[in-house]
Amino acid sequence: MPSSLPKVAQLVGSGQYGLLLWRSNSGTAPTELHLPATFPTASTTVVSDLGTAYAPPSYGSATPVGVAAEPGGTGSRRLLLTDTDSGVLHYALVTNGATAPSAVLLTAARSELATWAAQKAG
Repeated sequence: MPSSLPKVAQLVGSGQYGLLLWRSNSGTAPTELHLPATFPTASTTVVSDLGTAYAPPSYGSATPVGVAAEPGGTGSRRLLLTDTDSGVLHYALVTNGATAPSAVLLTAARSELATWAAQKAG
């Protein structure tokens, strides 16, 4: 993790993480990430411009950040990220490194990631 993102590094700790940066389109389908078994819902943290969640809720139409079962009954999960715009740059950090992160840490990490994403968009 870059030293320019100390709160993100604190959130990730020694855990695994993935960072996604994407530009939305006008489609209605959510952006979908397949979570490996090492990312159980109860210990997964998501920090995104779309929302922030520790142990993300089940995906629903009013839930911009949520999880759903993988089709086929494999026991795996998908992270679904829903945006309603077109052409906007979005970001999402997914990690299993935090244990019950504080709202203060989540907000600080989100701020660092927003700044980072804005630099990448430029």
